[in-house]
Amino acid sequence: MAANKSNKRKRKTGTSASTRESHVGKSKPQRKTMARPTGVRNGARLRVYSYAFLAIFCMLSLTVGGYAYWFRPDQPAATAPGSTHIDQQPSSASADNAPPGSGAGQPPEPKPAPAPAPAAQPAVKPSPQDSVQSGENLAQKRLTWYFVPNKQHQQPFIPQTARELMTRYRGVYLGDPGSKKIYLTFDTGYENGNTSRILDTLAAHQVKAAFFVTKPYITTQPSLVKRMVAEGHLVGNHTATHPSLPTITDAQVVKEVRDTEAAFASVTGKEMPKFLRPPNGEYSEHVLALLASINYRPVLWSMAFRDWDVTKQPGSTQAFHNVVDNIHPGAVILLHSVSASNAEVLDSIITELKKQGYQFAALTEL
Repeated sequence: MAANKSNKRKRKTGTSASTRESHVGKSKPQRKTMARPTGVRNGARLRVYSYAFLAIFCMLSLTVGGYAYWFRPDQPAATAPGSTHIDQQPSSASADNAPPGSGAGQPPEPKPAPAPAPAAQPAVKPSPQDSVQSGENLAQKRLTWYFVPNKQHQQPFIPQTARELMTRYRGVYLGDPGSKKIYLTFDTGYENGNTSRILDTLAAHQVKAAFFVTKPYITTQPSLVKRMVAEGHLVGNHTATHPSLPTITDAQVVKEVRDTEAAFASVTGKEMPKFLRPPNGEYSEHVLALLASINYRPVLWSMAFRDWDVTKQPGSTQAFHNVVDNIHPGAVILLHSVSASNAEVLDSIITELKKQGYQFAALTEL
């Protein structure tokens, strides 16, 4: 009996042991296969945590950076006095078109805290009628005369502001658009051997012209100046030294005029006619007002060409077409007496214009 029990025990023990060995052998692969998913899950958690941390960090950075930008110390508060908001700034068009000195384009001045504003006169936007005389700065502004020609034998385009200034100060630049009267003028700064021939041509056609002379021309060519006067031409003032009048003082402008007058009177014994052509066509409202105060009328033009450069003359054919192709009623023609091309073709020009029905008239008629 004891032996049977012992054998049974051994069989049970062996079975149990083999079962354990079997289980142990089977459990090892199971532990190996379960370890891989656990690592994957841990890595996924780590990535999620990393992304979350990065997102939080970015949000904090943007928040701090945005705060630093919107509340930076150089940015004035929206309601601070004198702040320059967009709606307080004038448009670029109004700033560009406003007269100098009118304050356009400038940021508004901050208002004094409790005290009332000082009694200074505020800038007032000029009305269209007063736009050409709206203060000292505008009056001193240097202007250059210009026109836009056309090939239809019509009067050229001249800016409205220039027209208004000429009307206000009795300037001469254009005649009656309904009349075929035209006005021939010459700028005569120095002698280049052509003036005698020009005077001969004018005398042959019985045409009266205007010569604007400088003081040096009067003193160096007295016989030609006397001939101009004797043959009935108007001899006008072209200043003593040919400066840009808006760039010199009032006293200097007057001296330029008076010195030329004195030289003319000394040579001819006559008073110089009160017509002045501004050198280079440069003027200002202030200069025009100053000339008016000494009874001078400015003389500009509605036709002119690049004929003053003696080294680059256009030639007689081109000089002819320059005038004939651009002629128009009331034309004030500017030619330079130093031009050999002008002297050579002047006879043909006068002949052709008379053939077309134009009449040469004196500036004094305007």
